[in-house]
Amino acid sequence: MLHAIYRSTGKVNTKPRPAGFSKRESLESFLSAWEAAGAATGDLLFLNDGPVPDEQLELMEASGAVVVRAADDAMGAYVAAMDLAFEQGWPDTDLVYFGEDDYLYRSDTFAALTAAAAALPEVDHFAPYATIGRTMPNGEPLHDGLRRPRLGGEPLAEVDGVTWHRATSHTVSYAIRVGALRADRPLHLLALRAGGAWDHAMCLACAGRLPFTARELLDPLPGAPLQRRAKVTLWRIAISAVALRRRVRGAHVIAAPMPALASHMEVGLMAAGADWAPLQPRA
Repeated sequence: MLHAIYRSTGKVNTKPRPAGFSKRESLESFLSAWEAAGAATGDLLFLNDGPVPDEQLELMEASGAVVVRAADDAMGAYVAAMDLAFEQGWPDTDLVYFGEDDYLYRSDTFAALTAAAAALPEVDHFAPYATIGRTMPNGEPLHDGLRRPRLGGEPLAEVDGVTWHRATSHTVSYAIRVGALRADRPLHLLALRAGGAWDHAMCLACAGRLPFTARELLDPLPGAPLQRRAKVTLWRIAISAVALRRRVRGAHVIAAPMPALASHMEVGLMAAGADWAPLQPRA
């Protein structure tokens, strides 16, 4: 069973957006894909960090349960989403999808994800938008300075016409088995303190791969105050130690489709291989 927690904020940031982008269209895209998955889906929760526009709130209230919890930033919202997931009492074998409010989805996203989860019981994470091998979802190579493990992104399975590959990392719009999330919560909290591309580091550590280059360990956050850099170094060493333990036992497998089933709606980061023009409102 797939559950979802859709995080949303009424705040506006300065990220460059494609023409026509709106959070309402992102929400409609998510709901269309969710409804298309039918009986494979379970609980749908909307986690808002404060007021959102009435037109979005009406859609949320008509589709699931709305929870309001304040969060200072995206990292705080992710912690709140994890806590909310644990409060539901979902079985460890279920999955929970964490969604953000600036993505678009193919109509078959969640149907494909649930089918893959049934076919690939050894996989812990399923990400509709992810880095595969050393290629980011927008088709570009991983940024310089990020740890780039030697992963080829080999195919894991073709399920209902969608090919799922072993992925390197993903954003925090992804699905995870509840038991894996429960076991990994301390690691996720460590990653949030590590600065930089913490979601990439979190994924590498979960998969038993060292998440930082030597430079990232010894000279983190250039220009930051010395005390801050010292703390980040300690957090990163702790995450690296967890990754080494995972390499011996408990490494997670991350699966993602190619081409992507969803896209982050930010100029320069949109997924390659599909037209992500804003969707028309649902009928």
